Amino acid sequence: MYSVKKQVSHEVTPGFLFVRMDDLPYKEHFIPAAGASSIYARDYGGYGPALFLLHGFPDNMHLYDYLVPELCRYFRVIVFDFLGWGRSDKPAGYPYSAQKQQEELASVIHYFKFSNCWLLAHDASGPPAINYYLAHQKKIQRLVLLNTYYSAMPTLRTPEAIWMFSRPLVRELAGFFALHIKPLNRVIYYWQVGKFIKRADRRRTLVPKLFEAFSRKGNFSAFLRLNADLLRTIRANSRRQEECKKAGQKVIIAFGGRDPYLNPGVADSFSELFEDARKFILPGAGHYVQVDAPEKLAEILIGEL
Repeated sequence: MYSVKKQVSHEVTPGFLFVRMDDLPYKEHFIPAAGASSIYARDYGGYGPALFLLHGFPDNMHLYDYLVPELCRYFRVIVFDFLGWGRSDKPAGYPYSAQKQQEELASVIHYFKFSNCWLLAHDASGPPAINYYLAHQKKIQRLVLLNTYYSAMPTLRTPEAIWMFSRPLVRELAGFFALHIKPLNRVIYYWQVGKFIKRADRRRTLVPKLFEAFSRKGNFSAFLRLNADLLRTIRANSRRQEECKKAGQKVIIAFGGRDPYLNPGVADSFSELFEDARKFILPGAGHYVQVDAPEKLAEILIGEL
């Protein structure tokens, strides 16, 4: 059931200056999930604990372009695209949701057959990662939460574009205009995702790369359906807070301090939710903390080994 559909090895010249994760050697995997669909993953090897990096939306695995090179000497790093995103399949009619992403995560972990691993979640991957962790605490050595959300929290603010596409009635109108006026879709994406990155040099490089993938056929359907699922997911998780309070010993919270949406107040709420968690605030970083401060973030993770 979990056989490799395709596996490709990428090598680089010894002595090459590693800057982003595309510059590193890796193996590609296409992992069966949701029937005939497949999830695209990269395994960067290494001899430390397995570390799965989970992206949110509206992005993909390239959110970790700058973090992966900082971690590869200390972890066996694995990145993947959820169904509907990046290079993973985008099955027609698929019911994209946080619950489905939890199932996809389970497929990826099962495929690599690790009995003990780390999960690192950002933004919309927080709910599936946390719920997987609650269900499989013996399998997870550490759960790392970067500028994410889970349940109702007092200072949680929805990014403007996400607000438009997650509210009933408003999302139908926003979806219509985004689908039929392509330049508007680009303007909204560049503006919103650009606000997530504080480093101008990396904003100029990464936003076009993420938008190119976001523009591919089938990607917008995943975006719309995950937005429609957002409020339901938060309400459902708000009923699981007692479970979280008993499971904080393995949790690391690392938030960019300049995120106006998933802000330091949300990090404080996570500290209350996971009572024994360790919390770090990176003051100069924004919502995409792994882009703005990969070196500092890596230092935190390596220090927790």
